[in-house]
This record gives sequence, structure tokens and C-alpha cells, in this order.
Amino acid sequence: MSRANYLTVTQNMLLADWGRKVYQSFYYEAMPYLVGSCLARADFRDVDVRVMMTSDEYAAITSVMRASRVNLGLSLWGQQVTGLPIDCQIQTFEEGNSMVGRTGRHALGIDVERHDDDRNRMTVCVVDEEADGQ
Repeated sequence: MSRANYLTVTQNMLLADWGRKVYQSFYYEAMPYLVGSCLARADFRDVDVRVMMTSDEYAAITSVMRASRVNLGLSLWGQQVTGLPIDCQIQTFEEGNSMVGRTGRHALGIDVERHDDDRNRMTVCVVDEEADGQ
């Protein structure tokens, strides 16, 4: 049986929680994705996260701050919250889509809930903790 990634259950939960915060921080306009070697092998060196956004959003952010500084801030935040060696980078959809074939990618800013009803449907929802009063 193939694995979705080589993180533990606890690491996946911490990463998903942080991913939702990143998604919320970009006002639900830039989705964080888990990419890279931890999707393919157990001996990964770091946990690659890419925050994909439109070219206009990327240009707006990089007009006021260097992308390398945004990447550093996001990486350090992720490392502190998850305890994982996060390498987080912002990028455009075009750049991200040109690399998707390497190892794939998994969205981090959404929750998938399973409902056991007649249709056994899958529902994707975005958790907004502020709206929930948490």
C-alpha cells in the first residue's frame, strides 16, 4: 500500500493546523501545499511547503517585501509551530504547476470530512476558527 507521505500522524496534524493558519493569513487567496521528498521517501531532509497564489498577488507581496524574507518568515513560523524542518516558499500558480509532476502535492489549508450517509460523499470545508469563536 502506498503512503500519502512519510510524516507521522502527529506531524501531519500539526502541519495541517499550521497550513490552515497560513491559508487564513493570506485571506484564503493563497493555498499552502505539501510537496517534495517527504511525499516520496522516509529519509526526507526537510518538509517542503509551497504557498501558491496568482501572479498579481505574488507581485503585490513582492513589491513591499523580498520573497526570500517572506519565505524565511513562513519557514521559521512553521518550524516553531510544528517542530518540523519546514522549507516554505511563496510562488505563483504558473511556477507551481510547472513542477507538479515531480512528487505531487497535497493542499494543507483545507479539511476533508467524511460523512457516512447513503452516498458516502466527501465534503471539503475550510475551517475558520475565528468565525467559530475559537
